[in-house]
Amino acid sequence: VVIGLANAGKSSIVQKLTGAKTEVADYPVSTRVPQPGMLRYEDIQFQLVDLPPLIPGSSEWNRRVIGLARNADALIIVLSADSDLYNQYIVIKKMLEENGIHLSKPRGRVVIEKERGSGSAGLRVVLSGRIIDGTVDDVRRLLGNYRIYNGVVKIYGEVSLEDVEKAVFEHISYKPSLILVNKYDLPGSEDKLAEFIKKAKPTQPVIPVSARTGLNLDKVGNELFRQLEIIRVYTK
Repeated sequence: VVIGLANAGKSSIVQKLTGAKTEVADYPVSTRVPQPGMLRYEDIQFQLVDLPPLIPGSSEWNRRVIGLARNADALIIVLSADSDLYNQYIVIKKMLEENGIHLSKPRGRVVIEKERGSGSAGLRVVLSGRIIDGTVDDVRRLLGNYRIYNGVVKIYGEVSLEDVEKAVFEHISYKPSLILVNKYDLPGSEDKLAEFIKKAKPTQPVIPVSARTGLNLDKVGNELFRQLEIIRVYTK
């Protein structure tokens, strides 16, 4: 999905990349419903979905938009070089995190699959990593405090007991992402981008682009391919 604040140029970018007939206008919230388009890259295609903009302070609207992002394989975050890049990024990042979507790849994750029934013998812990500050018995005791006695706890990578506790209450998901800094053809954009990277230290790739001139839009397909860690298998 292509996500961002109002007037960042999301629709123009999706139109340039896919040829989809998105609605482009110079007033806020011209995109009212998701608009899909297909981006061709080598011998595959990516479906890009231009989402309605996130609107600070409009929690119900934002929940609906972010609900679509939750089911996506990756996020393309569009920032506009005609405004403060750092503030745009922080606002978007905060909205996503408040809804359980994280942009930084975690060291590990915990999946709790509850089952009905009673009795402590029914809780299994499957380790595909390690618990850095406790043991499997500590996990069972912790979940017992929340009346979780039956089910499967799957632990991937490195996790703490706090991560296990968070998994009881929150559904946190990591989304691969990349940042497109649009309107990079405007004067002063280079300095703004350098300041943004220094201040925000984003963990995802940042590509300066221009929907108006087409600058660097040819790099988006390759970067999506890398972020999604796609492996193609050809029959012999």
